[in-house]
Amino acid sequence: MKKMNSFSRKLIFCSLLAATMAIFSLALAEETPTSTVTVENIENEITAQDLGVTAPTVLPDNRFYFLKDWQRSLKLAFTFNQIKKAEVRQEIVNEKLIELKALAAKTQDPKILEKAAANSQKHIEKLKAQIEKFQDNAQTSPKINKFLDKFIQQGLLQQKVLEELETKVPPQVMLKIEAVRERHLEKFGEVMSKLEDKDKIAARINNILENQTKSDFKQLKDLQILKELEEKLPSEVQDSIRQLQEKSLNVFLKNLEKISVEKQEKIGDYLQKMGGNKEKQLEILETLRREIKSGAIQNRLERAKDKIIGKIEQAPQNEKCQVWTAPAPGFCKEGRIVINKDSQTGCRLPARCVVTEEIEKNIKRNTEDIDNHAISIQSNEEISCGTDSDCACGRKKDTQKCFYGNINYVDANSQCPDFCNGITGKLIMRCVNNVCTQSQ
Repeated sequence: MKKMNSFSRKLIFCSLLAATMAIFSLALAEETPTSTVTVENIENEITAQDLGVTAPTVLPDNRFYFLKDWQRSLKLAFTFNQIKKAEVRQEIVNEKLIELKALAAKTQDPKILEKAAANSQKHIEKLKAQIEKFQDNAQTSPKINKFLDKFIQQGLLQQKVLEELETKVPPQVMLKIEAVRERHLEKFGEVMSKLEDKDKIAARINNILENQTKSDFKQLKDLQILKELEEKLPSEVQDSIRQLQEKSLNVFLKNLEKISVEKQEKIGDYLQKMGGNKEKQLEILETLRREIKSGAIQNRLERAKDKIIGKIEQAPQNEKCQVWTAPAPGFCKEGRIVINKDSQTGCRLPARCVVTEEIEKNIKRNTEDIDNHAISIQSNEEISCGTDSDCACGRKKDTQKCFYGNINYVDANSQCPDFCNGITGKLIMRCVNNVCTQSQ
C-alpha cells in the first residue's frame, strides 16, 4: 500500500509538473526580444552561473510569473528530506536575487522593484526557518557539513549581488535593498552560529573566500563583507573575523605590487563605485591611505574619499533620522574620518576624527564595556572646541556613558580609565581642526 501511495504521489507530481511546463512555455513565447534582459558579466559582478542557477527569462513583472512560483512550490511540496528542502530554498533565493538584478536592469519602477525585493526577503526568511528544523550540526552530520559549505559560499555571493543592486536602483528603492541586505547578513550569521562551532566559523569562511574567483581587487570586496559580517556574529567570533580582515588587507597590499600602475591608480574609483556599506568603504579607504605610499594613488584615494562622503550624504535614511551633513572641507587632515551608525536606530552619526590607528584599536578592545551608541558623538556642538582646554574625557552628563568632547558636556570627575587614557595610559585630549580628538 505504501509503495502504491509513493507511486501515486510521484505520478501526480509528474503530471502537475508537465502541465506547468506546458503553460510556462507559452509564457516564454510571449516574452518579446526587446524585453529579454542580459545580466552583465563583468569583473566582480555575480552572474546566475556563479550561483548555480539559469539566467532568468521570465521576470516578476511578467503576467505569467505566478506559474514559475507555482512550479517552485510543487518542487518544495514533493521534497521531504529536511536538508534537501533547505537546498531547494537556497536555490529559490539565488533565483529571486538574480531575477531582481535583471529586473533592475530592465525597469526603474520603484513599485515593481520594491515588491520583488520584499519577495526576495521573504524567501531568505523561509530558508532560515527551514534550517532551524535541523536537529544536528556540521560536527555531527557530514551532510549538514557539506550543506554549510555551500550555504556560506552562496551566501557570500548573495551579499555581493545585493551590494551591486544598491548601485542600480532608484534612491527610493535603495533603502529597501539595504534592509534586505542587512536582514540577509543577520540570517547568515545566525545560521553559521547554529550549524558550526564558534571557534571554526572564521576558518570555514576563510576557506570559502580563498576558493572564490580571483580578481585584482577581490580582497577589498572581501574586506568590506567581513567588516559587515563581524557585527552580526557572536562576540567570541569577532576577533577571528578581524584577523581575516587583516589577512585580506595584507594580501591585497602584497598583490598590489604585482599589478600595473594603471590598475593601481584605479583603486579609488573601484572603492567609490562599489555597492554596499559606504561607511565601511570609507573605513577601508582611510586604512589604504595610511598604508600606500605612492603619491599618485594617494591623490586618487583623496578624491575618492570626497566622493564616498558625498554619496553618504546623499544616501537616503529612515525618515525618523535627522538630516546628516558631511564634514567641512579640510576636516581631520591629521587623522582618519570615521562615520558610524547609531546601533539602536540605524541613523548616521556625525563624522568624528581619529588621529592614530591605535586609538581605534583601543576603542574596539573596550566594546564589551562601552556600546557604540555611547562612544558616538551626538552633535557637532558636543565635540567642538577652540583650544585643547575646551576638551575633556569622562562620562557624558546626560547619559553617564563613556564619552569625550566639549568640556560642557563631560563629567570629567567620573572617569573611564581605559577609554580615556588608552590601554597604554598615554592618550590625551587635543583640539584638532576645532574638533575634540584623542591622540598620543
